[in-house]
Amino acid sequence: MAASVEPRVYAELKGFVPLAARCAAQLRPIRPHQTVKDIVEAAGIPHTEIDLMLVNGESVVFGHHPWPGDRPAAYPAFETLVLAAILMEWIGRPKHACVG
Repeated sequence: MAASVEPRVYAELKGFVPLAARCAAQLRPIRPHQTVKDIVEAAGIPHTEIDLMLVNGESVVFGHHPWPGDRPAAYPAFETLVLAAILMEWIGRPKHACVG
């Protein structure tokens, strides 16, 4: 079997890949000279849409050369991060300063 990687894309980036490839893992053959940028662009995802690139859970640059069996993951820019619900659960109900 040829050397391959198992790329994943998340959030809005899924819109660039065919429907069948959005939910299931897709093995993509690689060659030694290919970078993660080459791999995601071959899958139809413009590298300019990617804000975070991970390989096996670690952040990498677009020039990173993956090894066979690696799991590259591409994420778009995070536009908002809502912490209100998380903070309310953590700190509990707000208290008045005079109540003690």
